[in-house]
Amino acid sequence: MPEEGIALIIGVDRLLDMCRTVPNVIADSLACVVIANSEERTGSDESGWLITYFIKFI
Repeated sequence: MPEEGIALIIGVDRLLDMCRTVPNVIADSLACVVIANSEERTGSDESGWLITYFIKFI
C-alpha cells in the first residue's frame, strides 16, 4: 500500500474518531444525570453544578 494512502486513512480516521467521541461523551453525561436523578443527588453541593446544568439543558 502506498504511503500517501496510509497517510490519508490516518488523517480521515482521526477526524472520524473525534466525531465518534462526541456522542459517547454526551451519552455518558446523560447517563450520569439520569442516575443522579434516580438517586436524588442533584445540585445539593458545589460539585453538583454540572448535573444541575444538564438537567436544565434537557
